[in-house]
Amino acid sequence: EQVAVYGGVGVCAVVGWVARACLKQIFTVELGITGVFPDARGGVLHADVLANMLGAFIFGLVSKTEKELKPYHPTFYAGLTTGFAGSCTTFSSWMVEAAAAVWVPAGADGGHEWAKQVCRGLLLLVGGFHCLLGSMALGKWIGQSISEHASRRQAEAAAAAAMEAEKANVETGD
Repeated sequence: EQVAVYGGVGVCAVVGWVARACLKQIFTVELGITGVFPDARGGVLHADVLANMLGAFIFGLVSKTEKELKPYHPTFYAGLTTGFAGSCTTFSSWMVEAAAAVWVPAGADGGHEWAKQVCRGLLLLVGGFHCLLGSMALGKWIGQSISEHASRRQAEAAAAAAMEAEKANVETGD
């Protein structure tokens, strides 16, 4: 069983990394919406913010639906949380971009524009944090809704089965 869990985490980690790389390619390189390095036209949000948001959303969603997911297969929950969400998100790249926004000279003359650069670095940190927090909260809210719906359906099915059993007992005279 442990080998299956490790395999599930490994496979989901690769999928999470590919999702992060694809999101970064699309939104930083192709569209230029995110990223702070000189080749990026965006700059308000770090290049991996969408991947971090996706990972946080998935983690929030799965954390609230754990009891529904684990019975299907033991690797599913660990694969989605530790594997996919863990490798889709990246804290280190976010911090490197925030540091680059502050320390790499950004002035037209090749010098520092400290007020702009510090403000930009702080916006990267605060904006990124709120994007993560909001995505996780949305995932938890949707996960809670799914969990409550599944619990209601299970309760309805159990009540229907009990009524059928009672009806069968009455018909047989038990």
